[in-house]
Amino acid sequence: MKLLSKTNLYYILIALVIFCAGTFVFYKKLKHIMSIDATEKLHSEALQIIRSLDTLGKVPENRIDVGDKISITQSASVIQPHLHDTLIYDKEEDEVLHYRIYSFSHALPSGNYAITIRRALFESDDLIPPIVKSMLAILAALLGGMLLISQWISKRLWQPFYLALDQLKNFSLSQNQGRSFKKSGILEFDELNAALAKMSDKIHSDYISLKTFSENASHEIQTPLAIIKSKLEILIQSKDLSPEQAKLIREVNESTNRLSKLNQALILLTRIGNLQFTETKTIRINELVEGKLDHFEELLLLKQIQVSKELNESPAVQMNPVLADVLITNLIGNAIKHNVKNGQLHIKTTRQGLIICNTGESLKTPPAQLFDRFRKENPSSDSLGLGLAIVKQICDTFQIQIFYSYSEGLHTLVLNSPA
Repeated sequence: MKLLSKTNLYYILIALVIFCAGTFVFYKKLKHIMSIDATEKLHSEALQIIRSLDTLGKVPENRIDVGDKISITQSASVIQPHLHDTLIYDKEEDEVLHYRIYSFSHALPSGNYAITIRRALFESDDLIPPIVKSMLAILAALLGGMLLISQWISKRLWQPFYLALDQLKNFSLSQNQGRSFKKSGILEFDELNAALAKMSDKIHSDYISLKTFSENASHEIQTPLAIIKSKLEILIQSKDLSPEQAKLIREVNESTNRLSKLNQALILLTRIGNLQFTETKTIRINELVEGKLDHFEELLLLKQIQVSKELNESPAVQMNPVLADVLITNLIGNAIKHNVKNGQLHIKTTRQGLIICNTGESLKTPPAQLFDRFRKENPSSDSLGLGLAIVKQICDTFQIQIFYSYSEGLHTLVLNSPA
């Protein structure tokens, strides 16, 4: 959910709570005001009746009621003025109504009279519908206006943020493009833009430094290694070597070759992590698989591994051709290397991706650590422990999901291309 939508949601919830509380308070206040008003009118009517009676000096035979209902009867006792509420059935309304009654006595020359004024009160139930309708209309107008104004203001106020976000989305380490963030006049956004500009410049600078170091390290290490290997080959061809010297030279040569492969693998991992393989094109997985199986044909025959293929679908992915080649090479090579003699290798392509199954012994290390660097099942083996780490790095770079499972003597790697 967007920040603006979530903010508006909070506004609406708060407005609803305030609306409910306000409606209740308004209803109670209005009811109280109407009660006071009814009492005041009863007192006013009582004064008018007293003045009329004093003026006439008697109770008129044909009188016009000033209030709702007036009752004047002769009484021997004096009634203290008092108010009380009661329920009385009204024939005209055909319902029981709430009345307020004001009773008092007044003396005339003809005697003492008990006077009762009865006024129907406005029912609370009758108050609720108009109050709720009015409040709902006010609430709808308030929320509608608030949302429109919020949308308009937010688009203007948040525009610098979205501009900065677009620039970050298009940020590329491989391209030497400076980040130019415009000033917005809003302190928080200007501080954010300044921090982003400084951070992106620092990231690009570090990237260039690391890239330069990687390239220089690769060149500087490979050059002496090549010299060492050439010198060792010359020494091996010497006729005056003893068996012990020849053995030592072969061991040094093997270590040199291993160091050279290690250097190349680490440099490759660094280049992948630094996004130096920017060129992409559509890769047909079936064609790559067929080519790599031909490449490993001798090794497959040597280990007498039976290969089965289901290349019915031809998934196409957008990725760097060099890395695609490295990915398939490492996957198939790993499945052959860790297979058993007279084992099986099954490769299947689907519309979603690639599935590789091979026979082999169960893992001794946790499956979660399978793709870690320098992770090897047999520490004494000549494997570098970087093959699957490179596979994982390539998959992460191109948003390819990779899953591993082991069941009934079969190791299974599943690659799902991004949707």
